[in-house]
Amino acid sequence: MISEPEIVGDFGSSPGTDVLTGSAAREPREPRPPRPWRWALGGVLMASVVWAGVLYAYRLQHDEQPDTRGYSMGLDLCQDVRLTALSGELGKRSDDSHWGSRNRALDLASCHVRLTPASDGSQRKRGTPRVSYEAEVTVSLHRKVDPAPEFEAQSRSREWFADAGPSKVEEVPGLGDEAYLATFDDGTDALPKLEVRDGSVELTLMLSVTYNYDQEDDPAKLAEPVAPDMEAFQPQMIADMRALMDRLKHRRTE
Repeated sequence: MISEPEIVGDFGSSPGTDVLTGSAAREPREPRPPRPWRWALGGVLMASVVWAGVLYAYRLQHDEQPDTRGYSMGLDLCQDVRLTALSGELGKRSDDSHWGSRNRALDLASCHVRLTPASDGSQRKRGTPRVSYEAEVTVSLHRKVDPAPEFEAQSRSREWFADAGPSKVEEVPGLGDEAYLATFDDGTDALPKLEVRDGSVELTLMLSVTYNYDQEDDPAKLAEPVAPDMEAFQPQMIADMRALMDRLKHRRTE
């Protein structure tokens, strides 16, 4: 009969196996220091972000700012509007009025002038009108938005009199970056309007005519006004616009 073998000795580890206890046990490893390349990469990324921000700010300040070409104007544009050429043809200047506003994005100013022909000494017939001319000058100085892409399209289609666009538009060479002389037909007169863009500055000179009757005139006997040839004054409009542009470029900043 085969009996179970006796097990002699204490239960313990298998033969050949060492059990480490106490100070002989394996101590945990110390954490490794960060690898130097990670710090270098972080520095490069930070420098790239900062440099991109500097370039963006520079472009906003320089590349993307509209060019005002050194123009400057006060709130009273009439101080710079002379209209010497038109006054010599149409009469004495009177009844000036002006308007202006200024902010960081856009400066606006306008000047309205009446030009009254001098009396030739002859007796005016009852019922005939007195003729005077109205000149209106406007200037828009854009600091944030460049008006160049839309300027030609607006000059060729913008309404003025009779809620209609111009009947004729002609390009004026040698005046600013681009200039257009439009003619508007109000049913009685062909009224000229000169629009100029120089950099981000837009300038406009409009000329119209008014007819005034005396209170003593009999309404039933009023004579029809004889419309003047407004196109004949286009050279004077161009000359006065050129003079205004020169003044606004060389005036002292307020």
